[in-house]
Amino acid sequence: MQEALRNNQSPDIIHERLFRETDRIDLMSHNIYGKGEYYTDVAAHNGLDSFRQVRAGTTLYFPPLEK
Repeated sequence: MQEALRNNQSPDIIHERLFRETDRIDLMSHNIYGKGEYYTDVAAHNGLDSFRQVRAGTTLYFPPLEK
């Protein structure tokens, strides 16, 4: 866990990102987790009805991956 705390790109910690107008959840998910396939999980975790209609300025939380 200490290693994960030192590595702020680690998928083992919660990541907080401010969504900008040009962002896409699938690309953000890929940058954090190394795979873009978790974008629907990220949308659900943040209580979003749609991953396609995120308002700019929304804070998104990317939860740690379960092992």
